[in-house]
Amino acid sequence: MLTMANGELTYIEKMVVTPVGDALWAKVNTVIDEYDNGHKYVMNMTFPEQADEDMMKAKFDKYLADAKALPENKGKKWRPLDDAQICYKVDEKTGKTYFTFKTNALRKIDGKDVQTYVSVWDGFKNRIANDVAIGNGSKIQVRFSPAWRYKNKDGNGLSMFMTGIVVRDLIEFGGGSAEGFDFDTPPAADIPEDEIPF
Repeated sequence: MLTMANGELTYIEKMVVTPVGDALWAKVNTVIDEYDNGHKYVMNMTFPEQADEDMMKAKFDKYLADAKALPENKGKKWRPLDDAQICYKVDEKTGKTYFTFKTNALRKIDGKDVQTYVSVWDGFKNRIANDVAIGNGSKIQVRFSPAWRYKNKDGNGLSMFMTGIVVRDLIEFGGGSAEGFDFDTPPAADIPEDEIPF
């Protein structure tokens, strides 16, 4: 395990890659995707295959159990498992489990906040442009580095730092839908008489 300089986060593994799953509420790279609060990029995903979902839950649970078992964490009070910050959650409406990966959208360079980008490729190792928004249902894999943190009995759990994405099947998000509105037909353009084609 590698401990960060501030002592609050300890990396568990480097370069873990998920099975292929479905993107959900992606907030990565583009202007419309960047969260204002916290300046984090976020990728949520679900796994259509139950075996993949179970494997990922078991992996995340083991990360947390291993962190709790470390000598430096002996005797510390952690959040209860059903309230643990373990980066996955069951959606009560659908029953599906979704997994959350995050990383910083800004980095300090010469004292200024500079936007950084998550590396995103298609299935053929071609880079996908930073202004392409990944829509719900896109087939993706996420590369991440898990880390545990312990600040106090209420501030502890896991973080999954997203370090790259492969998009196997892109459904591009194009912004808000106009569904539900009635629109007027635009007026015909006035064309000067001498420019009317014969």
